[in-house]
Amino acid sequence: MNGPGTCVPISLSAFLLNKLHIINCKTVLMESFTCVHHFSLTAKILSPIVDLFLVKWPSLLQLKKSSQYIGRLPLLPESSDNGKHISLTTNSYVLITVGSTSFDQLIEAVDSKEFVSWFKKRGFAGLHIQKGRGL
Repeated sequence: MNGPGTCVPISLSAFLLNKLHIINCKTVLMESFTCVHHFSLTAKILSPIVDLFLVKWPSLLQLKKSSQYIGRLPLLPESSDNGKHISLTTNSYVLITVGSTSFDQLIEAVDSKEFVSWFKKRGFAGLHIQKGRGL
């Protein structure tokens, strides 16, 4: 998910609904590639409540022990070093939020047939993209 204004309300809602046993979902936060030595505002707010927190730079592992380094490729691991595991049900969906500024190339990439196919091959039932002013 991307951006505090976009994904924090959705993620907090999912967290609360999950705690109230109204829905059953897992949340994965992938820190921005641009955050090399510090966490984004989104990560600072959401990292304590997400099921899996992924970082793209090894330097961030020292800042939060429960994070998992995945490198620069956005691939979900089978399980993390801290023992958390994301298991899929037959109705698992992916929600991708893209911030309110223009991220046209990112939107084109996640809206491509190859990207959707990658997720479907891994057992996800569908992909939802929420976007701001881009495309």
